[in-house]
Amino acid sequence: MKYTDVQKLHEAGLISGDQREQIVEHFKLKEDSNRFLVIISFVGAVLVAAGIVLLIASNWDAIPRGVKLATGLALMLGAHGVGWWLCEIRQNCRKTGEALHLIGSLLFLGNIALVGQIYHLVSRPPNAFLLWWAGIAALPWLLRSEVQHLLALLAFGIWFGMEVNERSSLI
Repeated sequence: MKYTDVQKLHEAGLISGDQREQIVEHFKLKEDSNRFLVIISFVGAVLVAAGIVLLIASNWDAIPRGVKLATGLALMLGAHGVGWWLCEIRQNCRKTGEALHLIGSLLFLGNIALVGQIYHLVSRPPNAFLLWWAGIAALPWLLRSEVQHLLALLAFGIWFGMEVNERSSLI
């Protein structure tokens, strides 16, 4: 039995609102979601973040240093802000909000690379991924998001894999 089936029974007048809620609670039914749309929204989030990074990279010489930093920071905070608003305030577009949080987290990695390029910081590449992981490590608990949890695990895995293959590694 699905949530939509119980909803249709209620709309047809076969069960009352209280009975509908009791059935939903008893069987722990959730609202149905279209997995295909969820997958497409997260693939879209990755592509949007990559597009923003590529837009800045293609116009690298034409964009002043301060504008690069301000734009990167504003886009990252804006994505997280709108994602929070959709998830916590409106509460009806949770998957879209999570996709925006994913864009914000990916833009954080892009901003780390942006700062490294602007100021010509020479460092070990695993350190950038360690910083990224440290920056997004609390988001799975703050946002109660499985997607952020998977992203944090991915960031840690990338860092660990790069660290193991680094010559000067302590691991």
